[in-house]
Amino acid sequence: MLRPSTLLRAAVAPTRYFFQAPNWTPVLSRRFLTTETPASPEAPNATTSQTKPQTPRNFTIGRTPSENYAIYQLAKRGGNKLLTVVKKVEGDKLSFKQSLAKGLGINVTDVIVNNLTGHIVVAGHRKSQIEEWLKKEGL
Repeated sequence: MLRPSTLLRAAVAPTRYFFQAPNWTPVLSRRFLTTETPASPEAPNATTSQTKPQTPRNFTIGRTPSENYAIYQLAKRGGNKLLTVVKKVEGDKLSFKQSLAKGLGINVTDVIVNNLTGHIVVAGHRKSQIEEWLKKEGL
């Protein structure tokens, strides 16, 4: 038999308080960090960036609060239909659809834009491929 003090402790769960410390400073996300270093004084015209120049895009990809891409895998029809959903796409979703299909090497008809929710739906479980493509593109 349990003692009354044990019952009291079990009934009153500890409360957790989340707060920010007064000396809290925000941390820059990975998207805004650069790997470039200042040029040495010996070579003032040398560039340290070895990456190809970024082409202008009219779409961006938002991130979750944990700085991950908002990409989710779904299984419908009892597991027969596998889908991957890309969320937080801002801007021109049709150009994102075309770029994604070209980057993954799949048919454009396998990528669908849901205009109501703004999500991009890709046929098949392709989360890892999409994440690699987004990292390669610098998004």
